[in-house]
Amino acid sequence: MTLDEMIKEAEREVALRKKCYPQWVQTGKIKQLDANYRIEVMEWIVDTLKDLKEFQNKINTRFDKDLLK
Repeated sequence: MTLDEMIKEAEREVALRKKCYPQWVQTGKIKQLDANYRIEVMEWIVDTLKDLKEFQNKINTRFDKDLLK
């Protein structure tokens, strides 16, 4: 599995939570604080994966430049 695939899936999960959680809060299935926390955690996961992807790209670029020397 690639980082791009993981990012896409995590972003899909954020969107799903933002869609479902308001109704779940309204019906008492989840508390608002818990919903907010779970969405925030997943958003941090997306950000971390994106940072990792950026770092990976920098390493690959550096490695490619070194090979061309």
